[in-house]
Amino acid sequence: MEEHLESTARAIIAHFGSQAVEVAATRARDLARRGDWRGQDMALMVLNQVERLSEYGLRSKPN
Repeated sequence: MEEHLESTARAIIAHFGSQAVEVAATRARDLARRGDWRGQDMALMVLNQVERLSEYGLRSKPN
């Protein structure tokens, strides 16, 4: 499942760029509002991966 989460997170980052974290967080909130707890759990795992990859990307860029 880890590979699926990472590929999903990379796709979100590629599509939304600097807005990827906000988009992933909004998706998790929307699923929670609808009571889709399984969906929210998955969305939170994707959000976590998006945050990790975004943070790594920011740190790995030269100054």
